[in-house]
Amino acid sequence: MAENAVLAETVVVDPDIDEILDRISFKDTRAYQLGYADGQKLTLDRALSNIKNMMVGPAEVYYNSLLKIIPKEDILQHRIGTDYTTGVPTTLTVIAGKHRDKLQEIRYMACDIELYLFHEHDIDCQFWTMTDAHIEQSLVNRDFPYCRRDI
Repeated sequence: MAENAVLAETVVVDPDIDEILDRISFKDTRAYQLGYADGQKLTLDRALSNIKNMMVGPAEVYYNSLLKIIPKEDILQHRIGTDYTTGVPTTLTVIAGKHRDKLQEIRYMACDIELYLFHEHDIDCQFWTMTDAHIEQSLVNRDFPYCRRDI
């Protein structure tokens, strides 16, 4: 338990989280486009649309925090979807393989943000990050249909 407390202290949650959440608007939700061609033609059901709108704020918090660890050009995909095993809204970020050594630090940061959002804003979400090695893009597109446009 004391070991976890030490780890939590080593990763600092971005102090601008509340500011980022406050300034998210409808315009920002439109910045996440549907990530695959067939999906653009489908009518999204209400649940998926609500997940997208609910997750844009947390996804932006995570993205901005990740930029402090990984250069923007090495963030290859930043997507929104759902963990179908739990139903929890989730972001998936794919980074360049050369940053594999930073995954542990990124996971600690993600955990800190998840806990903060849950305790302070009652938002239950997950942040997943992986490298681009051995990616099955069709599965990524299906499970995380919304992709941040400027990546």
